[in-house]
Amino acid sequence: MSHPQSIDLSFYEKKIRSKLRLAIFMGKILHFMYLAVKNYPREVKKYNNTEELIKDQDFARKVFLKEAREETEEEKQCRQLMSFLKSIVKRGFTELLEPLNVIWKMTISSDQEKPKLFISDIMGASLWDMPKIIGNVIVRPSPLMLIIRQFSIFVLEAEFGLYLDQLAKTSVYIGQLQDADLRLSLAVRFSLNTGDAEALVNAQERGYKHILVKDFRVYPSLLRMLRTPYKKMKAERGFEEELKSIISEVYVSENNVGALVNMDVEANILAMISAVSLSGGLCFPVAFEGELLSPLDRKASIKVGDIKLKAYPTFCSVLQLLRSPGHYVFLGFMPITIPRVVLIAGNWRPNSLESLRPRVRGVLKLNFLFPRLDEVLSKARIEELS
Repeated sequence: MSHPQSIDLSFYEKKIRSKLRLAIFMGKILHFMYLAVKNYPREVKKYNNTEELIKDQDFARKVFLKEAREETEEEKQCRQLMSFLKSIVKRGFTELLEPLNVIWKMTISSDQEKPKLFISDIMGASLWDMPKIIGNVIVRPSPLMLIIRQFSIFVLEAEFGLYLDQLAKTSVYIGQLQDADLRLSLAVRFSLNTGDAEALVNAQERGYKHILVKDFRVYPSLLRMLRTPYKKMKAERGFEEELKSIISEVYVSENNVGALVNMDVEANILAMISAVSLSGGLCFPVAFEGELLSPLDRKASIKVGDIKLKAYPTFCSVLQLLRSPGHYVFLGFMPITIPRVVLIAGNWRPNSLESLRPRVRGVLKLNFLFPRLDEVLSKARIEELS
């Protein structure tokens, strides 16, 4: 199995490319925040917001240099980041950074109680659940980190390297705590060696999900899980059940699809995915039922009630994709900057997904912390940011 190593935006209509670039840029800022926190956990605390963090060009170069394989790559990444930030600040579009500022404050907060409240909120844990959590979830503040084990993970996307020892990028969904009705319900980026990534995906294609049997480190606010070898996971039967659980958690009704299209929702980054298929662009993972009106080979249309969505197949999904017109349950990614577009990761006939029971993701309980998406985007003439 192979996937493209970079995303060609010419695949998409010209008039939506600038908005997709912005979703990608916001994802790149989130990724830079992760690199900064991972490599310099103490030093990052002096930055009060995202803009301060990125404007320190010397620090940005230091972060990129630690990650880059050669200096030219580091300089290129740094120039791109600075160029786009200057464009946003110059044109007065700093509102676009507001959701990322919420994430930044959550990440570096030194309040010892907030992380505990965070994990209990998103898992819906009560006092009776604490014995199940102890030993399987450790919460560390400033920067916010979870050390977890005995949770299921499910691969949504994968981009493999050319060789087995090269880095592969995946997006995974962290779901159920083993033997408990508690779910983390986070979609995070997870990098690992291509050989390990292929083993993970191949087992899933044979009907397995995976359980984290050793400690895994997750930065939940930054949607990232630290690299860990495949040998620290255990494959077990349960692919279909886990898929149904994920679809149930991200399922949106016709009315809620309309709310997303109209941007009448909170810009809750905790509920998003940094999609591999969009070069890390920030998207809402959504499942919904609708009518595919044309073959899903390139651009297509999906009708959800009276709403028409522009649909494209994803580049890196590892799930089944039925391309013929028809009525389906879709799993897709809606870019934060243009949610009338959906990148389809998988689709199924409704009768093959019987007993779906919609369940609210815990991270949505933290919607109140984030600005509304229409407020964030209405002040930004995104078409200029190309």
